Amino acid sequence: MNQYILQLLEDMLMAQRPDNERIAGYSIDSDENLERHFEDVERYLSGDFEQTIASVIGFDEVQFPPVEKLTGEQMKLVVDGFDKLLYSYNITTDLPEGLPIEIAYKLLVGALQQEIYVGDGDGSVPIEFCHYDPVDCPYGKEFCRCMAFDKDVDDMNSFKTDDGELPF
Repeated sequence: MNQYILQLLEDMLMAQRPDNERIAGYSIDSDENLERHFEDVERYLSGDFEQTIASVIGFDEVQFPPVEKLTGEQMKLVVDGFDKLLYSYNITTDLPEGLPIEIAYKLLVGALQQEIYVGDGDGSVPIEFCHYDPVDCPYGKEFCRCMAFDKDVDDMNSFKTDDGELPF
């Protein structure tokens, strides 16, 4: 399996978008570029995506061995290589600190079929793993950020007046 992982890492390295081909964006110094920027933002917000992450980076789920066949170190190497590959296409991940490598690996491989929009502008596009429902949190209870968010909302709601408005 080590030889396969080394080959997979090499393939991911070769698939990275070279620095000189990365999305350089455009400066918003003209009406035309400003309009282009807003078109990118509107398209991103619309959710009207035409491509999957797999089609952007050139990898499919079948190229990644199942968790049961890998050691923790092998998964860590693949996750790090995967992150670098995604980043070369201005795609980012936001996984909780300390998340078990098995969960991170499964989430990244599972995200390959997720549709994504990679625009022409500066900035990056995040992969959304969490749908802000603590009951179905993909990170598990220990790493769920939704519960903290829900607690903040509950705390904020406790300040509401009788008419449902915040006093400030």
